[in-house]
Amino acid sequence: MTRLLLVTLTALALALVTVVSTAAAPPIKTRVSIDYRLEGALFIEGSYTYFRIENESGNAVLRHRFTDGARKLTTKLRPGKYVLVTYERPCDGNCDYLDPPAARCESSFRVRSGSPIKVVVRYDLSTGTCSRAITKVAAGS
Repeated sequence: MTRLLLVTLTALALALVTVVSTAAAPPIKTRVSIDYRLEGALFIEGSYTYFRIENESGNAVLRHRFTDGARKLTTKLRPGKYVLVTYERPCDGNCDYLDPPAARCESSFRVRSGSPIKVVVRYDLSTGTCSRAITKVAAGS
């Protein structure tokens, strides 16, 4: 009886290893670089820039606030469709007090497995227009 139990347990263990090894691997995350710039007129007292990346369901997968300097961000995302939402919170007198969100921009993009991309977003404050460009990035750069 113990020999039959041992053979049965061995067969079950081999079956479990086979199922686990053939299960679909999760999609590999892909590098996404985002470069955002304000152009045209600027806020006199400065502003904070907010980024939010939403997935197809509208859920935020990343939130970030820039308080100064370059507004660039690199992250890794699973393959799929995304929307980058950006907006400014102008400083009111100083940046301890912020005005309501302004200069809102939405830019959709798609991430494919193994194809790093760069999303360049420009918001022109003088015209109130938002533009975006998406370029593929060489895997080693």
